Amino acid sequence: MNKVRAMPRRGRAGLTGIAAVSATLLAATPAYAAELANNESYSVRLDNTLKYSAGVRTNSQDQVFLGNPNVDDGDRSFNKNSLITNRVDWLGELDASIKDKAGTGFRLSVAGWYDAVYLRDHAGVPAATFNQYSVAPNEFTRTARKVAGRSVEVLDAFVHSGVDLGGHDLSFRLGRHTLLWGESLFFTTNGIVQGQAPIDANSALTVPNILAKQVFMPVNQASFSLSVNPSWSLQAYKQLEYRETRVSPPGTFFSTADLVFQGAERIIVPRAFGTANGYLYRGADQRPSDTEGQWGVAAKFADPNAGVDVGLYYLRYSDKTPQIYAAPGAGFNPVTGQIGTFNFIYPRKIELFGVSASTTVGDANVAGEISLRRNMPLISNSSALVLAPGVDADHPLHAVGRTLHFQASTIWVVPRSPLWETGSLLAEVGGHHLLDVTSNASARDPLTGDTAFGARVVFEPKWYQVAPSLDVSVPIGLRYNFHKKRSPIDPSFNGGEGPHGGQFNIGLNWSYATLWRGGLSLVRELGAASTNNYKDRNFVVMNAQYTF
Repeated sequence: MNKVRAMPRRGRAGLTGIAAVSATLLAATPAYAAELANNESYSVRLDNTLKYSAGVRTNSQDQVFLGNPNVDDGDRSFNKNSLITNRVDWLGELDASIKDKAGTGFRLSVAGWYDAVYLRDHAGVPAATFNQYSVAPNEFTRTARKVAGRSVEVLDAFVHSGVDLGGHDLSFRLGRHTLLWGESLFFTTNGIVQGQAPIDANSALTVPNILAKQVFMPVNQASFSLSVNPSWSLQAYKQLEYRETRVSPPGTFFSTADLVFQGAERIIVPRAFGTANGYLYRGADQRPSDTEGQWGVAAKFADPNAGVDVGLYYLRYSDKTPQIYAAPGAGFNPVTGQIGTFNFIYPRKIELFGVSASTTVGDANVAGEISLRRNMPLISNSSALVLAPGVDADHPLHAVGRTLHFQASTIWVVPRSPLWETGSLLAEVGGHHLLDVTSNASARDPLTGDTAFGARVVFEPKWYQVAPSLDVSVPIGLRYNFHKKRSPIDPSFNGGEGPHGGQFNIGLNWSYATLWRGGLSLVRELGAASTNNYKDRNFVVMNAQYTF
C-alpha cells in the first residue's frame, strides 16, 4: 500500500534541524549506490530498493459505518482477517553530478508498485449502498486499481546548479522536487510546509509513525537559495505544477468516505424516489491551473556555534484538497436515478505568514513554529454549498477565515540503560485556532469547534548485534487528539481520528547486514466510532526491503 519513500537523497530542502537528527536516529535506509562512474570530473550513481508488504485487518466492521451508505464501501470491501495489502514496491534513484564549484547535476527517481489485493475482486457491497457505477459492487474502480494497485510514477526529476554573484552563492533547482520549510516532525497539514506540496495521505495512513517529510510529493517548480553572509540566506520558489493530495480512493481499506475527490462517482440520496435511492453524479471539477499563484519567499538565520536556526516565511498557495458542492436538479434522469450532480472546487489565494526556530538542549533537538493563514477555507455545511452560475473558487459559498497554527517538537537521544543499548524519543504537540470568519459565516459547519489540539509520541529502544549482523528495535507510537469538537478547518488533522480519538501502535523492526531491513507492526485505533472514522480499521502489517 505504501510506496517506498524515506530515501535519504530525495532532493529536499528545509526542515534542516529535525530532518538531520531524525534521519540519524531512525536509521533511514543506507545509500548503497552502484557507482556507474566516479572520476575527477563527474560521478554517476544508482540506487534500487525493493520492498514487500503484507497487511491483515484484525477486527470486524462497525455498524456505525455500515449504517451510512456514503461511507461504507471501503469498510464492507474487507472482512476481518482479510488481506488489506499484498504489495511489492520498487524505487530507483539516479544521481549524476559534475565536480565543479556550483555542484551542477541532475536527479531522477522513479517509483513503481504492484498490490495484488487491489487487482482482484473484493467482498461484495450491497448494490443499494454501492456508490460507484463504473464497476460491479465487488470490484475496485479504475482509480483504485491505479492508486492502490498498480502504477509507475516519476518522483524527482530536476537539475541543480549555482552561480557566484559577487561573492554570494546562488544555488537553484529546476524541475520536479520537494522544498519543505518549517519544523514539522509528524504534523503534515498543520505546519508551514502544508502550503508547499501535496501529501501522499495513503502512505501517511498505512505506515505507522511515518514522519511528515516522508509523505510530501514533489511538484515541478523553480527554487532558489542566496547566501547573503555566513549566517543569513534568502530562499524563494515558484511552482509550475498543481498537484492535489493523494487520498485512499473509495472502496480501498483506508477510505472512510465514498465521495472523496479521487475516484468518487456518485453520492447516494436515500429514498429520493419513494423507496428507491436517488444519486448525485460526479460533475466537472474546478481545479487551479499549473502556474496559478503558488510561490513563497523565506529568510533564514543559522548560527552553527550556538546551534540555532530561525526562519521567516511568506507563502501563497492553492488548497490541495477541495470543497464539495452540489447542484440539485442538474441532469435529472429518473431512469438512472440522477437527481443532480456534485462538484469539487479547489480554494485558491491562501496566504501564510510563519516563523520557525530550532535549537539543541542537551542531547535533544527542540523545534517549533507558528503561522497565520488568511483566506483559509473552513469546514462548511454541505447543505449551504449549492453550485450555481457565478460560484467558483473566486466567488465561493463555503466559509472562509483567518486561522492560527502552532506546534512544537523534540527529538531526544535516550541514554543507555539496562533495558536497551540506545534509543530515541520523538514527540510533537500542535494545534490550530479559528481567529475569525471573514466570509460566508452562515455556511460554517455547526458541528465544528474553534480549536483543535493533538500530540504524537514515538519511543524506540534499540539493541545492536542480537545475532551476527542483526540489529533490532521496538517502536511504540501514540497519537491523540484532545479537542472536544471537530477541527474547524481540517478533518485529517493529526491522523484524522477526530475529537478524543487517536492511534496506538507497537512493532518490531530489524536490520541485517545493513542492506536488509524489515518490520512487523500492530495498529489499534482509539476513541469512539462516532468521532473516529478509522475506529474499526485495526490492522497488522509486515514488510521487508533490500537496497542495492
